[in-house]
Amino acid sequence: MNPSPATPLICFRRSSARPAVEPVLAGSPKVTGRRSGFQRIRFSAFQLFRSAHLCDCAAPEDGFPGAFHLPPMRYPTSSPRFSPRVLPARRADSDHTQSIRNAFTLIELLTVIAIIGILAGITFGITKGVNERAAINQARAELAALATALESYKRQYGDYPWTPGSVTTDTNTGSSVKNETDGPGILFNALTGKRGPKPSSGRTAVEINGRAYVDLSKFTLADEDALPDPDNTNQVANAFLDPWGRRYLYFYKVATSWKPAGYILLSSGPNGAINSSLVSSDGDLSELADDADNIYANR
Repeated sequence: MNPSPATPLICFRRSSARPAVEPVLAGSPKVTGRRSGFQRIRFSAFQLFRSAHLCDCAAPEDGFPGAFHLPPMRYPTSSPRFSPRVLPARRADSDHTQSIRNAFTLIELLTVIAIIGILAGITFGITKGVNERAAINQARAELAALATALESYKRQYGDYPWTPGSVTTDTNTGSSVKNETDGPGILFNALTGKRGPKPSSGRTAVEINGRAYVDLSKFTLADEDALPDPDNTNQVANAFLDPWGRRYLYFYKVATSWKPAGYILLSSGPNGAINSSLVSSDGDLSELADDADNIYANR
């Protein structure tokens, strides 16, 4: 088709200097050198197609023809100059969609919290069990050391240290924690060389100044400052404490009706519960459930 002066056509030519396709108006002089004005506008294929549809009603006085007559494309549309570009989706919509996909639902959050709570409970239970087992083992080791010291004491003096009176109540708390006249206090003073095995008349302690049978640095004491003085025979109000901070209980020949051949040395265990008549005057032990976790040196 021959172009008329009133209806210029858009055709395509390939520049020798540039491999890309450049749009020019048919019938216009060939542009050489630097382009200026309208010729400097670089149309993409998408823009050309859009112009072909939107410029139908352009007025001739505006410099545009009534319609663009596009010849068939003779060059591949994969050219970087004329490849149609798809406009990217709105970023706000994309970010919103992505945030929705990344968000947690209420059920998911509750599930995660429940799992964390279960794991924390299991960890706490395991840790508590391990610590309790370690404390029990420590109590057994300390009771064994005290039992060894008592045997050495017996070899020296011929008997274990006696405890006065019948035992009816031992709360193991308060002021009784530091008491030199009850079982734990007698045990401490005897094994530190300040008390003899048998009481004198009226069950008054026999004070001595002998050698110690225990290393106090390996035990926790009720009063770290109340230590025996090697220069005198004075007894002190102190006691050996178990891993739970309670005194090791000691009983031996609390009355003439005492039946056991040996002493009773124990810890009240993790719960610290002891019966008001833990040991009767004849040496029989209480079998109440509260005392089930008691730890004994010779049982």
